[in-house]
Amino acid sequence: MLLPQNWDVTMLALAQSGALICGFLTLLALSPLAKPTWPATRDMFSLALATGMMVACVWPLRNMAPGVTTLLAQALTGGLAYCVVLLALNVGGLRNHIANMRDEWFRSKL
Repeated sequence: MLLPQNWDVTMLALAQSGALICGFLTLLALSPLAKPTWPATRDMFSLALATGMMVACVWPLRNMAPGVTTLLAQALTGGLAYCVVLLALNVGGLRNHIANMRDEWFRSKL
């Protein structure tokens, strides 16, 4: 193992906290290099619609008995609904990007 044998849960939590602090400091150091941009208003409303659609699809599953199958059913149903709306509304040009990647892949196979 990579960790000393005398480490317990509190030491692992401390290590994870340290890793999160390092990530936050890296974000603060690199953020001035990025140009600020706002997403398009259409994309913001599309994301809100996708979230609403996800909630509407998962809402009937809330009364299922807790367990792994319930978790999988809710995650797959919600994720699929969200992805369908994102692709249908072409949020952030995602559908165009996927089509370009597909075309490049097919060109590389010829």
